[in-house]
Amino acid sequence: MRRPSKTMGVAAIALLLCFSGNVNHAAEGLQEIRYTTAADGSEQLAMFFAPETDHAVPLLVVVHTWSGDYKQKYHADCLPWCKKKNWALIHPNFRGPNRRPEATGSDLVIDDIASAVAYAQQATRIDPSRIYLLGTSGGGYTALLMAGRRPELWAGVSAWVPISDLTAWYYQTKAAGEKQPLFRRTSGKVRITIFDGKHELISQAALAWLEKQRKNTSP
Repeated sequence: MRRPSKTMGVAAIALLLCFSGNVNHAAEGLQEIRYTTAADGSEQLAMFFAPETDHAVPLLVVVHTWSGDYKQKYHADCLPWCKKKNWALIHPNFRGPNRRPEATGSDLVIDDIASAVAYAQQATRIDPSRIYLLGTSGGGYTALLMAGRRPELWAGVSAWVPISDLTAWYYQTKAAGEKQPLFRRTSGKVRITIFDGKHELISQAALAWLEKQRKNTSP
């Protein structure tokens, strides 16, 4: 596996973070919530955590992997981080596993995730300059879509081993071919760094990179 540059390594680590293992959500402070999505007015599910504080806090939005849903625990280190740093966290379902068109990067998905952010902003005081998005693999694919479609929302987007081309990914997976090369892109005010590697889990480095990002909210 190629070694990332010093700058790229910190940024790209980003997405493999948060939910792995079987954990009791209630014991952790996560609560299952329902919110109305702007996509079609339906109720969508998410897991949500908000710290007890009077101050505006950062928000971490974690998107599930290709076969996961809002109860997935692939990025288990995110919640302890959020508790320690006084961040809010939301883990939306956005139509569940990517096994049907509605759940696979559709307009419904885009609005579901944006509406999850809106829910968090109504439920607790969120610092609008510190809203972050994190996703791995299929969730990295979703994170790239959200960076491109809703760049105004994010101070930082961290996508780890994302799918960037569904057609190419299908044939690569079928043929067990080589992965695409490393690249870096900027969408609006959101910087995205992608590292072509395996499914490594380096959560502290990813979260530390996101913590440094700020969105310029001035006109």
